[in-house]
Amino acid sequence: MNATTSPLPGADDLRATPEPLAHDRGIFLLAELNWGEDAYAEHVPVAVLYRVTAQTLANLDHVLGLIEVGVLSPEGGFISIPDGDAVLLGCVAFTSDNALAPVPGFFNPEQDQVIYLSGSNNMEIDGERADFRPECEIFAPHPGEELAYLAIRVQKESELGQTLCASGRSGAWKLSGYLEQWTSLRVLILDGLAISRG
Repeated sequence: MNATTSPLPGADDLRATPEPLAHDRGIFLLAELNWGEDAYAEHVPVAVLYRVTAQTLANLDHVLGLIEVGVLSPEGGFISIPDGDAVLLGCVAFTSDNALAPVPGFFNPEQDQVIYLSGSNNMEIDGERADFRPECEIFAPHPGEELAYLAIRVQKESELGQTLCASGRSGAWKLSGYLEQWTSLRVLILDGLAISRG
């Protein structure tokens, strides 16, 4: 797996402007965060769970299209996630059949479909970062810290082509996920959105 290491300037935040689409439950993406050794024993989130609606998919397509035609550089940019469409997890909980457990007030496995990015359903069960529990633990920053933003970074890699990964900032820490190839992921998202509207 490849982790991004580029800086996250807030000015690079990009928004598309397609017509608003009807609200839907969307499809969920679970992305494990890559911290490296610098964050060992620090109070940081383990993963981020995104809800991707048809509107967010349109935004991703828009910016990736600009990269493809050369309007934007291969370094790409950052897609803002609407308020309420992403949750940081302090502990990822799995059911006995290795499926994502509920996230209170956000994700219900009986109603919602999730796509596991970069093997996030195979996290090591250590009782802290990941565990078999009834519910996932939503990450809570320490007093005085705050979540600056959550986003999805899109770019074009020489070997992987179009990619996306988790991105953002929590307190003093930059959030960075693992690169995910976009073409095959887009097919899964489209299939999931069709199911969620059915």
